[in-house]
Amino acid sequence: MPSGPPIEPKDYLAGPAASERRRRQRRVSSLRWVVRIIGWTFVISIVLSLVSGSLIPRMNTGFALLVLLSFIALGVFFDILGLSVATAGSKPFHSMAARRVKGAAQSLRLLKSPEKITSFCNDVVGDITGIVSGATATVIVTNLTHDPSGSNIVWQVLLSALVSTLTVGGKAWGKTVSLRHNTAIVAQMGRAIYRFEALRKKIFPKSKRGST
Repeated sequence: MPSGPPIEPKDYLAGPAASERRRRQRRVSSLRWVVRIIGWTFVISIVLSLVSGSLIPRMNTGFALLVLLSFIALGVFFDILGLSVATAGSKPFHSMAARRVKGAAQSLRLLKSPEKITSFCNDVVGDITGIVSGATATVIVTNLTHDPSGSNIVWQVLLSALVSTLTVGGKAWGKTVSLRHNTAIVAQMGRAIYRFEALRKKIFPKSKRGST
């Protein structure tokens, strides 16, 4: 017969109960993240759409094209950040954290949630900039042709093709950069977060306990 202490009912039930609690916590955390992503998407869409719809019609064509290129570059930049976090390994940053390298702890925080960082960088910012770039191109066509309906097919097709080419080509180049230099890129992201947190502590210092 098997030896060992008898299993109490509460010990038998502790495993499934704890597992259920963990699943419930993960569901709550996922729901919070979805709500947060929706909020960020709404805010970023409003800001970029205001720039595209309100400011660009008042600019000359040269400045409007610069804004359009900035939108495309922003999408490529965040695509590089998201893919770098998704593909970088954590081992170099554990070594840097042990040597107290500035930004290493922040880089490790990023690597603990790659799906969230990738979702924000590639899906939220990347998709929004793609949509707003198309809307911006339409506004520029309207300015060029002085046609409020924006129905000039030739200009519309040419500028849309330019936007698509720059976006696809830029992201293809960005993927190569991300895969080759993901560790260095994540390290730079960690340093940037470290500097931001240090600046925030200077501006908003926490009051010491017991101080009057």
